[in-house]
Amino acid sequence: MLSRKALVAVLVAGLVVPGTVLAGSAAAAKPKAGEVFLVQGVVGSTWDFSVDGDVVGEGVEAKEIVGGLDLSPGEHQVEATADDGTSVDAMVDVRPGESLDVVLHLPVDARRPAVLTSFANNRSPVPDGNTRLSIAHTAAVGPADIKVDGKVLFSDVASGEQLTVVVPADTYRVAVVPSATDDPPVLGPVDLPVPGGKSMRVYAVGVAERGTMDAIVHTMPVSSQGSATAPGGVPGGTGGQHDTSSATGSSALVRSGLVALAASLALVGVGAVRRAAPVRT
Repeated sequence: MLSRKALVAVLVAGLVVPGTVLAGSAAAAKPKAGEVFLVQGVVGSTWDFSVDGDVVGEGVEAKEIVGGLDLSPGEHQVEATADDGTSVDAMVDVRPGESLDVVLHLPVDARRPAVLTSFANNRSPVPDGNTRLSIAHTAAVGPADIKVDGKVLFSDVASGEQLTVVVPADTYRVAVVPSATDDPPVLGPVDLPVPGGKSMRVYAVGVAERGTMDAIVHTMPVSSQGSATAPGGVPGGTGGQHDTSSATGSSALVRSGLVALAASLALVGVGAVRRAAPVRT
């Protein structure tokens, strides 16, 4: 027969062990945080960024990226305040484990206030020797055609549209011209290098009428798999939003501008363009 002391020990063990299992299950069920990058795409100004009232970036220059920020799943308020006191904000819905870029940029009519638009980053593997390019038109400029070696390979790209495709690593000679015209290029022609084994998101920024067109490139490593040959077809409409464990949200200046990258995509086939969903306000 168990002594009183032994009986108490058994009862305590019976209470502690189930409690431990339940705690472990609760921890395992905790949703994975999302990662958010804030992209400053308003040329010629500096902005402060805050998330849920907490300042996360001060005096952020154009073409700089803040993040990645680990945010819990759910809605978060992102606010950007310019050096002249102008402020814009939006609610950003973060899903578990999702990677997002939230871009501050001007609309087509540059006289109107800046807006915040979110894009999801596709971090899935790419074939060896290839890169996933996600191109988003976030510049104050009308529709444009993309030329490679003087030929239009992608036409009528409008502000607020994006495209995601997988292309072989290479350098492409591209130019951007006003849509359906023989006018001189708005940007380029320029040699555009595309590295392999990356997820590369490109944002057009600036105002064409002011001669400030530029681009921001957010490059993140992704794993590679399969053949290094170019795909026979390119799926489109997979655009979205961003991040990495090793990426720090570094940005780079690409003088070709956003839409120029679409030309390189056209070399291996272009899928349908899908309009980027704006950040919910």
